[in-house]
Amino acid sequence: PTVKILVLLGGVTDIRFPLHPISLNSQATIDEQGSPRRVLSPFDEAALEVALKLRDACATTQIDVLLLEGANCENLMRSVAAFRPDSLHCLELKPLQLWDARQTAAQIAGLIKRDYGGHELVLVGRELGDLDEGSIAVLLARKLGRSQFSMAQSGQWQGERLWLMRERGTCEEWLEVDQPLLASVTNDRRNKLRYALMKNVMQAKRMTF
Repeated sequence: PTVKILVLLGGVTDIRFPLHPISLNSQATIDEQGSPRRVLSPFDEAALEVALKLRDACATTQIDVLLLEGANCENLMRSVAAFRPDSLHCLELKPLQLWDARQTAAQIAGLIKRDYGGHELVLVGRELGDLDEGSIAVLLARKLGRSQFSMAQSGQWQGERLWLMRERGTCEEWLEVDQPLLASVTNDRRNKLRYALMKNVMQAKRMTF
């Protein structure tokens, strides 16, 4: 059977480049002076790699990706497209106010319920939104009416059953995905994002979004 996985990616500021002035305008949205650069965070990459490995192990797995709108969005979408998800869309939030976790979670939940309600598993990096607090994932699970599995590190198929794993000290905790679930993923040696095939990278460069 086809299992549908939705991966939410946020992106973070690329620390290899100097920051530029940022301020809030009268509408409480961000004004940026300059051309900021954004890359996937280690947690974004981990969530994507978990999904890719599950698809490697079960070819009927469907991966759909939503990337939060922001700086460098088109180039970032090209880099994600090189991993050949079944669909890839930019998630444009209006207003975009990631510091308001409740509002952001409500916005994303509304879209998921409308367009991705049949996806059994939602994967997000544990600090989606780049505010270093992890609250959006918790609030999003609540808005969706789903249980949350936090600090996930890997996934595995056992027959037709999907399981997620996290470590606690020297112990491994496993959870069967037997109901719609949201999992926040942390980075780990087992979910380091692979390199995309060069032919897929070149094909992604020709795409328009």
